[in-house]
Amino acid sequence: MDELQRSGPLVFSHIVVTALESYMLRETNVKDVCVDLAKAGKISNTWGGGNRKPHDGTLIQPSTSRDVD
Repeated sequence: MDELQRSGPLVFSHIVVTALESYMLRETNVKDVCVDLAKAGKISNTWGGGNRKPHDGTLIQPSTSRDVD
């Protein structure tokens, strides 16, 4: 979230590399985090509904919602 706030929207492939280096996560874990953040309204779900998850070319961006948790 900090990176998105500083840089704006980023492509998933950039986010996954950063997370893998910083947090010792697998790519599937990063995808799950993105899905959870979208469900919480923190980022926009730009990859579609259902059981879909982001892929390398998916643009990840902060939610446009003005709701604050």
